[in-house]
Amino acid sequence: HRIEHSSIGHPEHFRRMGAIGLSPSFLMNHVYYWGRALRDNIIGPERAAGLDRVNTAVTNGLRVSLHSDYDVCAIHPLLAARTAVLREMRDGGEVLGPDERVDAATALRAVTTDAAWQIHADDRGTLEVGKLADFAVASADPWATDPAEWADITFAETRLGGEVAWQS
Repeated sequence: HRIEHSSIGHPEHFRRMGAIGLSPSFLMNHVYYWGRALRDNIIGPERAAGLDRVNTAVTNGLRVSLHSDYDVCAIHPLLAARTAVLREMRDGGEVLGPDERVDAATALRAVTTDAAWQIHADDRGTLEVGKLADFAVASADPWATDPAEWADITFAETRLGGEVAWQS
């Protein structure tokens, strides 16, 4: 089971999720698009610093995913992953909740293998013998690119089961 939109949670919530086998999914770009408004006008600085607690979840042994909830945010997994790593707000690049940042590998896993696992699609998420050949052709390798540049990576095509499903 998973909890969608695990946006505002206390550390104890994530410990309890781990104890009962729940997995959180975060609308990560709340931090990017609305972090400043949430911090300054809606929930205050202390609660906003804990918005989308990806690091807390991972530290508690949880597998997480990042989503866009289109059309709340544009479908842009690498922007969500970048936000999980940098936690920068759109208007000025100020960091919201630096203690909740995660490393690049964790963020990329959250939009690939762990996202597939969360929806019981373990037959995809990585390219391995015996799995479906679902992949996208990117302009750069996110694993070898600075996370600050992930949002600039473009895609030329998507393949599902090895067949072209979309091309630019």
